[in-house]
Amino acid sequence: MMLGLSKRWNVVEWLKLSIRERYQYTYMTAKSNIDATSNHHLRCRLKAEMSEQEMRWQPFVSVEVYNDMEEQFTVDELRATTGVGLKINRQQIVNIGYLLDLKESGGCLDKATHVFITRYIIKI
Repeated sequence: MMLGLSKRWNVVEWLKLSIRERYQYTYMTAKSNIDATSNHHLRCRLKAEMSEQEMRWQPFVSVEVYNDMEEQFTVDELRATTGVGLKINRQQIVNIGYLLDLKESGGCLDKATHVFITRYIIKI
């Protein structure tokens, strides 16, 4: 289950900033030798993107922090994303980019996952 709020600002004509706060509850059922678990996270994301109307290419960068609410808001995951969006028309965008996902292991953020991302976005 996820609940979220977001706010977007046009800083200047060509730059948008957005912040998103998302609550995430995850429940995993018990399996053969693993007990059932649940997690409560507060995910905070800050995103900057270029957004001039005439530009078809829109670069973006974002940072998202996962705070574990059961462990006094300990940061247990950090995601940094960079990429570019291609505007097909006013309602459709294709994003390509890179995501670095750092997860906690042994008390520090040291488990790194490198991900190539593609997204197809339809604005309604």
